[in-house]
Amino acid sequence: MTQIFRQNHGLPNKVIPVAVDPGGNYFCFDFRISETHPSIVFFDHEIDALDKSNLTYVRPNITELLKDLRYLED
Repeated sequence: MTQIFRQNHGLPNKVIPVAVDPGGNYFCFDFRISETHPSIVFFDHEIDALDKSNLTYVRPNITELLKDLRYLED
């Protein structure tokens, strides 16, 4: 992730994208509070970075996120 992307979209330092959704938004590890136990946040790239609401808390850690994943059958 380049510094230009961070500046243009308002992605804070210590927030690391790990997965992208079909709309170009990201699920991220958030290391801002803990450098060893990141929480999971959702980064919406279309919300104004100055608004500061472009990050939404998802789960306290990756283990909790994985527990909640479900397979959807057609």
